[in-house]
Parts: sequence; structure tokens; C-alpha cells
Amino acid sequence: MNAKKITILFIATLALLAGGSWLSRYLAQTPLASGQGALVSARAIHYHPRLTITIKGEPFPIPAGVGIGAVHAPIHTHEGDGTLHIEMNGPVYEDDIRLGRFFEIWGKTFNRDQIFEYRNGEGGQVRMRVNGEESDAFENYVLKNGDEIEIRYE
Repeated sequence: MNAKKITILFIATLALLAGGSWLSRYLAQTPLASGQGALVSARAIHYHPRLTITIKGEPFPIPAGVGIGAVHAPIHTHEGDGTLHIEMNGPVYEDDIRLGRFFEIWGKTFNRDQIFEYRNGEGGQVRMRVNGEESDAFENYVLKNGDEIEIRYE
């Protein structure tokens, strides 16, 4: 093979590698049609939001060990202090770390109309605050590291 062909082959290889690398990064940041939402991390996350629940003025404990087993669920608790541990390898999408995912893992109901067996109505209403501000995202709230989330039924 002559030097000209080797140079052309070398340049073509570099162009393919660069294009493939760009395409890979682009696709990793593009939400899939399944509704995963935006990319949060292409690699991994380890977040610790804190959740408190109050039902008619009484604290409702979040137990230790939710999502803990032979294989830990990506959102779980270690202690009974309300700290959620989100430990995921990437890519991580918004849908992976919605607050509703924790309730699914816990096996409990939570949405804008209900917390556990308590439904909106004459007995009370579900409310949520995130970092001190009212939120209407409820189960769709995308958890972030250090969040302070308060759910109240009052």
C-alpha cells in the first residue's frame, strides 16, 4: 500500500471514530420515546434527599430497609431517618429518580390525590413542599441530592 492510500485510510478512520464518539454522546443525552425524560447523568449518581411524611399532624415513619435485599433497589433506605439513598449507574434519566419510584419500591400509594389510604376529600388534602416551597409535582417530582421533601395530609 502506498503512502497516499495509508494517509487516506488513516484520515477516514479518525473521522469515523470522531463521528461515532459524537453520535454516542448525542444519543446518551437524547430521551427515548418511552418517556424516560431528560438525561440526569450519563455515568452514575449517588444522591441523598430527605423525606418526611406527616398524617393529620402526626409524623409517619419511613422504615429502615425499604428496597434493601439481596440486591438493593436503586432508591432505598438504610436507617429510619427519612434519608433516601439513590445509587444508580448511568445513564440515569429523570423517570428513574421520580419520587413515585420510591413509593413503588416501598409498595405504598402516593400521588396528588392520595398518600397511603388517605384520599383528598373532607378528611384532608395531600400537600407537598420541596426545599420549603409548595410543589404540585407529587409523584412526578425528580429527586435531587440534598432535597428536603415534606408530604402532609391535613
